[in-house]
Amino acid sequence: MKERNDIATRATYLCLLACYQVGLSPRTLKRIQDVMTGPVADKYNEYRNDQLADLWAQVTLQSIGIEAPQTKEPL
Repeated sequence: MKERNDIATRATYLCLLACYQVGLSPRTLKRIQDVMTGPVADKYNEYRNDQLADLWAQVTLQSIGIEAPQTKEPL
């Protein structure tokens, strides 16, 4: 579980740094971070109980035009 948390933390770093690199303000990054660790994480965990979290995330991203590859390993 600790390893999973470290992986998630690193993924958050990469996402926030990419947002910063494309010109989003630190204030916007804070808003993104708050939503990621709040409502988005809550919804993801809700679907995780039924092993649908990755599918929910993938389909949601694809519906807004973001290419989101399928995960290889189940949660």
